[in-house]
Amino acid sequence: ISSQPQNRITCVGSTAQFSVTASGTNLTYVWRKNGTVIQDSIASTLRLENVSVNDGGEYDVVIKGNCNSQITSNKATLEISQKPSMISQSGNKTLTVGDSLILSVEASSNTDAYQWKKNNAVISGATSKKYIIPSIALADSGVYNCVMSNECGETKCDDILVNVLPWKSGPSIVLSQNTIDFGVV
Repeated sequence: ISSQPQNRITCVGSTAQFSVTASGTNLTYVWRKNGTVIQDSIASTLRLENVSVNDGGEYDVVIKGNCNSQITSNKATLEISQKPSMISQSGNKTLTVGDSLILSVEASSNTDAYQWKKNNAVISGATSKKYIIPSIALADSGVYNCVMSNECGETKCDDILVNVLPWKSGPSIVLSQNTIDFGVV
């Protein structure tokens, strides 16, 4: 064998291919997955179409030549990756002006990137599992969602409706210092 099969990482639904280069006379090939023969895999290249999670494992090939000599290739691992999947997310929110808004998503461990959007427009810099507005304003009302992605694709969380209510009417006092001296009253 002059060229061994190589490890592969591929996405669900893609094609995975292993190949081997060997020299000899009247060579025959039998590919195996985890030691079990794969039916109709009798060429120097094994091509797996539309792979699923179940296709992950170790692959090798047994090569026979004239005189019934036999050699087995090195094992090559096929790792199957999937686009992110949603585990949990924030629900709809009704807040009052000045409240903190905290939105979050929990996705599968294979998630590489997050992008929050408001009314389908990208929110600049909002690229983590959580999106926080420390003091919300009326203009922050809208529909929010998060797109999670990796090399296999992207998954969008469900829309989260954020409704911001104005402050309740009535008197309010805002102090800019901790103590006030009214002198003698």
